[in-house]
Amino acid sequence: MLLLDKEQIKPDDLVNLAPLECLCSSVLTGLKLAGLNHHLFLVNCWDVQFHSNYLMSCREIEDYEKIDRIYGTRSDFFENGSVEHLEEIFDSGGVAYFLCFASRLSYFPKAFLSYEATGLAHSVLLSRYNKKKNSILLIDSLVDYIDEIHAKDLQSASLLDDKLIYFTQCFSENSKSSSPNLYEIFTDATERNLSVYSKGKGNRGVGALMMFQKETSSSINWDQYSLDKWVDMNKVTMTSIIRMRKYVWNSFQSLGVMSPDFIERGDLLVNEVIRQWNSLIFLMLKYKRNFQNAALIDSIIRKTDDIKNAEIRMLEYLNGFR
Repeated sequence: MLLLDKEQIKPDDLVNLAPLECLCSSVLTGLKLAGLNHHLFLVNCWDVQFHSNYLMSCREIEDYEKIDRIYGTRSDFFENGSVEHLEEIFDSGGVAYFLCFASRLSYFPKAFLSYEATGLAHSVLLSRYNKKKNSILLIDSLVDYIDEIHAKDLQSASLLDDKLIYFTQCFSENSKSSSPNLYEIFTDATERNLSVYSKGKGNRGVGALMMFQKETSSSINWDQYSLDKWVDMNKVTMTSIIRMRKYVWNSFQSLGVMSPDFIERGDLLVNEVIRQWNSLIFLMLKYKRNFQNAALIDSIIRKTDDIKNAEIRMLEYLNGFR
């Protein structure tokens, strides 16, 4: 279904959500290239996670089954993959989302490589095997890159020396022909988003914010270099969260389920969420300039509570539409 040539794919076909959101961006790009409505999954991506001492949006995609239920696809994860296996997937009309080291991809901008130092893997979309060249079509929506990569170079970029790690997505005729119930998509997503966020299990939702607050408290003992690095990276990730909030809200609107009055009130609540995140970024930059200022640490912690309250108000509002 996705045996596309490089020339058939244009930059406008790619979905670039935000820095560090490479996996979600790749998945949405794959769905879009397959002719599917990627917004149907994006509405499930109102999230916050705590990774490597930083707050992020939807860095992980754990519920592959939800994607399959929405689109009629089949997804599988492989930790011992190979080029031969990928060829089989592509021949059956599927794609793969490859986990790798961005620093080992020759095209990847050096300016973005600081993210890898945090221990975060990169993700790209793979589709179509060229047997003559022993190469695979690679699509990196984060940097608008579309080109073939030799199998040897793909292996070199892998997280494992002798195996490829990826998850595959296979499409069927039902994938494109099915007409999902948009109201059910809406209600399922609003229930999921509120539940995951408010329960805060592990490093997600409220739990992620609490972990961030704990990290903020401990920063009083850091040196200036460590603080600067932490603030600068969180500025990037929080800016990405803000972008994701806008994307997800726009995706909810694209379903055509909500009334104009409900959207108008929702706009105000989303704007308040964004205002609180921007305020947190401002406080952190101020803290960077006023090293080991206990009062600013308290302000950051309180602002994180403001974010939690604003986000839950928005999620409860969405979940209340029936």
